[in-house]
Amino acid sequence: MSRKPLAAPGNTRNGLKWRDGRPRWEPSPASRKAGLSGVDLRAAGGAWLSRGEAIDICDGRTLWAQGIREALAGGVAGADALADLSVALDGLRPPTDDFSRLRRSLVADLIDRARAVVEARPDASPIRGAGPRTVRAMTEGYLADERILRRLTPSTLKAYTGQAKRLNARFGNTPVAQLTRRQLVDWYEDALLDELTVATANQCMGATAAFLAWAFDQEWIPASPAVKLGLRSAGGRLVFWTFEHERAFVAWCDGAGFEDVADGVAAGLWTGARIGDICLADLADMAGAAWRFTPQKTVRKGQEAMPAIMPALRSRLDRRAAAALKDTVRHLAGTPFLWDFRTNRRHDTKSFYYRFKAAKALFLATPEAPADFAGLRVQDTRDTCITRLFLADVAPARMWTWTGHSQKSIEKILRDHYLVLREEGALELAGKLTAWADKQGVAIA
Repeated sequence: MSRKPLAAPGNTRNGLKWRDGRPRWEPSPASRKAGLSGVDLRAAGGAWLSRGEAIDICDGRTLWAQGIREALAGGVAGADALADLSVALDGLRPPTDDFSRLRRSLVADLIDRARAVVEARPDASPIRGAGPRTVRAMTEGYLADERILRRLTPSTLKAYTGQAKRLNARFGNTPVAQLTRRQLVDWYEDALLDELTVATANQCMGATAAFLAWAFDQEWIPASPAVKLGLRSAGGRLVFWTFEHERAFVAWCDGAGFEDVADGVAAGLWTGARIGDICLADLADMAGAAWRFTPQKTVRKGQEAMPAIMPALRSRLDRRAAAALKDTVRHLAGTPFLWDFRTNRRHDTKSFYYRFKAAKALFLATPEAPADFAGLRVQDTRDTCITRLFLADVAPARMWTWTGHSQKSIEKILRDHYLVLREEGALELAGKLTAWADKQGVAIA
């Protein structure tokens, strides 16, 4: 038996029209006279909005329409309305979740009209839901573009949203077409590098380049100025986990109630996986002789990693499996490997970071802690795995199948970050060079 369409909500005076479950916002006669049009209330995938969502969107559209009408009316009241519109536009911030992005896209035409009214451009035409072609409008348009959002990972979206604030603080009201390469270079050299690390400053410029590429695609600018900016290279950390570090810290964690931290550290050291990928792994994923997965950062490229499960990690997996049998929580979709038993939830990167930070602080106060342990981070486990593979005589050209790095990244890690620290590696090469010289009849004692 087919279901009847939901009845229209009652007592709404916000332009909502409901036709057999198909919501639409219709402007009032006054709004229509002002040139405002109606819009079907659909999600990005084409599904009709629910009652609550439709009412929320219609409330917003009606409020913007009222402000536009009052501003166009002129006189003292119109001047006040114009000032209110200006404040509302300046207060707009990039959407931060799926519904706020949907809401922004469904009122974007009215926001554009409001900007045109404020800037006395009643003939302005909407461009993909953006307002005047300022840097702020560019970042808002980028962060509301469904095609872009489908490609970005949550972590990248979060980073780009933060970098958009920095860009807007500097150039928000600047027309995109007037932004020059020289301005970007000066901002990078004179401001960003004074306030931020090289890595964060470079991330900000990378986000800026992505925003400007979007503006180019929308035909706002003939070319992007974010080219050949001369960004500095972030220096290598020049630290890695030794076997002494690993043995001391893992043993202490197991005895101090931080088994989950020991699990994550061991997995990072022996697989080379990022902690975010380890957090997503289930025990079943690692049940075989190898763990095959696609790192989050290479999902778009389809670049897989497949480290073997080494004995040091297998013992951690067995420990976790035994503990899971005693859990009060049953996992229907799969038993997580990294489990926060304090909250009865799967670890994510944030929860594991704070858990590791707490364990590290306590460990450093013990006599078991090596003197140089304070400089170690969870992130260093990934590159440490590369170092261990190299010391085990694995060719760099084969390491990518284990860790999911690109070969270029592997070579950079080995060249810039770690080999300079391996005195024994240098001594080994010296021995080989001496043996070769002896065969040539050259005494180099």
